[in-house]
Amino acid sequence: MVRERLAPKVRDWFVNYVVKKSPDGINLSRLLDVVEAEMKDAPDRLQWEMNNTLAYIGIEHAEHRERALEIGERLEVLKDYPTPPGCTSPYAPLWISEMVRRHRLSSIWTLSRG
Repeated sequence: MVRERLAPKVRDWFVNYVVKKSPDGINLSRLLDVVEAEMKDAPDRLQWEMNNTLAYIGIEHAEHRERALEIGERLEVLKDYPTPPGCTSPYAPLWISEMVRRHRLSSIWTLSRG
């Protein structure tokens, strides 16, 4: 379905409000297979969305995190993307690692306050 949406805003909406909100019905292993096979040579806009999907799976689904990191490291999509100081890189391995780290820190802080 992502391939059918050509407008970036529509594709972004679809990923953020449909795919991310309903992962229970999505075969994440199969989705990772598609990302792994097609992301490296995908057109820029689709590559960006596939990278977002890869990162989201790695961040939100610990059981798929190792594979998502490995795919990102091997494909190196957006590895050299210019990232301003203080911002998180869109390179999936860095993005996943940073968001997981932040989530863990947030959980520790919440537990210490409760």
